[in-house]
Amino acid sequence: MLQPLTFLFTKFRSHYPSIEGDVVERTEPCGICGAMSCEQVAESDYWDLERTRLVKCTTCESMQIDPKLPDAAVQTGCLALYRLQQSGETSASRKRGFFRAFRKGVALGFTLKLSRIDPVRVLEVGSGDGYFLKGIQYVFPKAKFTCLDIVDEILDATSTVHGFESLCTSVENVSIKPRQKFDLVIARDILEHVNEPRRVLENLADLLVPGGYLYFITPNGKQDGWQLFFRWKKHKVAGELLINHVNYFDPMSLRNKLEKLGFILKKYYIYDLKQFFRGGRLAVSRNPYG
Repeated sequence: MLQPLTFLFTKFRSHYPSIEGDVVERTEPCGICGAMSCEQVAESDYWDLERTRLVKCTTCESMQIDPKLPDAAVQTGCLALYRLQQSGETSASRKRGFFRAFRKGVALGFTLKLSRIDPVRVLEVGSGDGYFLKGIQYVFPKAKFTCLDIVDEILDATSTVHGFESLCTSVENVSIKPRQKFDLVIARDILEHVNEPRRVLENLADLLVPGGYLYFITPNGKQDGWQLFFRWKKHKVAGELLINHVNYFDPMSLRNKLEKLGFILKKYYIYDLKQFFRGGRLAVSRNPYG
């Protein structure tokens, strides 16, 4: 039986000064470790929908907005970002983007193939245009593919263009009960967008069959969070949440959380700025006995 394997991509090596703020009362527990102690490191705007603050957990050092965004604001913001990205592209640049996503999917597919991993049922959470999943389908043409998203418009597009099955819900939903579980779950650039990252990690694990695989990508929060921190510390000006990011993860705290969920670190890659466009990865496998 194959053990689940997780790839965590981080975008930058962390060479930034320590982020420290004023101790404040937190309205909701940390989404990673559940602690209530925190420091405020910035104020931030979520589009023109919500003004909030960015706090750093003094226990695990991950940064999140507090209080968390209402579900309606999250859905509106996700749809706004999707439409903004679509409207800001020419037809030619959009086609290039489709091809890049397709090529990356093919690359992952062949990586799995070389590792003797042959998924039959594949789920992508937040599939966007669907071309990354299409690339995997190129390598595994007999596999069945499903897209999960909270925006109907996105799911309608992936169903019409690619013929993928769809599941309209939030991965934070504790009552997710798809008709079947999956051999491979993909969650690229998801964790930084969700209100409850701990619950999401637990749900992603539950969506897998025994011995299934989880592939996910998330930025290095120390780099992204530092930009908001600097703007607030020097100028007391609220920044805009970076492309709807509500979580800024400390790599070690995320690794610790994965281990508590029963994952075992295998190997990891952290790339510096020169290798930003290639990304980096952290590989762990889930302990079937944990």
